[in-house]
Amino acid sequence: MYGWLRLKLYRCGGVRVIGPRAWWPLIPAGLTALFALGWLGLQPGTWREQPVLFAGGALAIGAAMLIGLAVVRSRAVGPAGLVWIFCVGVAMLGLGLRIAPSDDVFRYVVEGRQLLAGQNPFLIAPAMPQAQALVDPAINAGVNHPDMTAIYPPLALGLHAGVQAVVPGVRGFQLLAGLLAVACLGLTTW
Repeated sequence: MYGWLRLKLYRCGGVRVIGPRAWWPLIPAGLTALFALGWLGLQPGTWREQPVLFAGGALAIGAAMLIGLAVVRSRAVGPAGLVWIFCVGVAMLGLGLRIAPSDDVFRYVVEGRQLLAGQNPFLIAPAMPQAQALVDPAINAGVNHPDMTAIYPPLALGLHAGVQAVVPGVRGFQLLAGLLAVACLGLTTW
């Protein structure tokens, strides 16, 4: 069982109830992850412009996650530890919105808008005038390989169109990622 469920210790077939042990290592681990993600969010470009900085930030976040996992798996952290884990997770979602999105998301927006307009993204590339008329010029400028037609499978394109129907633009994909992350966070504490 995971640490947040382990309020009982099973030994030799018997059950001994124990109280939550110290979860203090989660505090510096969480603060390290928040600082690293916040620092990455302040950077003007993406990982392509600053690969060493973003790799270092990712390593710091990964190390913090591994420390947190070791703490949670080694002891019962109790309700206060759960609240800390949940708060750090939600704060990381908010800080993650500040990081510049991958250039792939611009293609998702264009191809989703194409499907909503009745165009076939497998036949019409984002660089073609029919596709460019559907989205803001800033989004068109961000599409990688605009002369290539869609490479994503139909179900993925359907998801792109669904997101664009609900929340148009890049924000829709950020919102979807945030909602999925909160759902995963909720499932882990359920």
